Amino acid sequence: MIPQIDYSKAPRPTQRPLTIAIDWDQTWTADPDLWSRFAEMAQASGHTVYIVTSRPSGNTSECVASGVKVIATAWQAKRPFCEELGIRVDIWIDDCPEFI
Repeated sequence: MIPQIDYSKAPRPTQRPLTIAIDWDQTWTADPDLWSRFAEMAQASGHTVYIVTSRPSGNTSECVASGVKVIATAWQAKRPFCEELGIRVDIWIDDCPEFI
């Protein structure tokens, strides 16, 4: 059993907040509990977390249930799509980096 840690009281590092993008299919879905806890800890530390999926926007209802904002690129490359939205991602977590 992993001990519960209240990350909201953790000292903040002097670095800037990060923007983290996590793929949905075969990444988030590979271990939803892990990524949910990761997103919660990252957000409590002042970072922004997105699920960025190649799915079309009409096919993301299960992603939205995660509580993390979802960006659906409709099969477009993820990095340029996010940049067009004004989102600069610092860290990508994706099982298929060629789609970034």
